[in-house]
Amino acid sequence: ETPLRYHDFGVELPTGPGLGVRLDEDKLAHYSRKS
Repeated sequence: ETPLRYHDFGVELPTGPGLGVRLDEDKLAHYSRKS
């Protein structure tokens, strides 16, 4: 949901634990395979 911040030919890393990303559950459901 929150875009990564790019500058000086790199990516700004989050300061907290983990990757600093959160899944968009609606998009995940939309693009998942239906069997």
